[in-house]
Amino acid sequence: MLARTHGGFTTCLVLRADSGGTITIANAGHIAPYLAGKELPLENGLPLGLSAEATYSESTFHLARIQQVTLVTESCGLPTSVKIPVTWMVESAEAAMMPA
Repeated sequence: MLARTHGGFTTCLVLRADSGGTITIANAGHIAPYLAGKELPLENGLPLGLSAEATYSESTFHLARIQQVTLVTESCGLPTSVKIPVTWMVESAEAAMMPA
């Protein structure tokens, strides 16, 4: 990543959710997710592409069955004419939480 950015960088947030409601998040300079209208308190690592020695801490939270996490992005680098339906993102997240 470092060699391909040509002096730029990329933010990234990785979230793993299990069927019991535990979510584990690692953040590389990205906007933190929200729970109940409040930003989750995450340790924030450097964006990708800035340092080959960067390390990323994991933060773990437990969600009650009725709670939802809101993920935020700053456009994914897509042209402004490209729109991603929010319902698709929500349905994809809900499908990922369903037991196998």
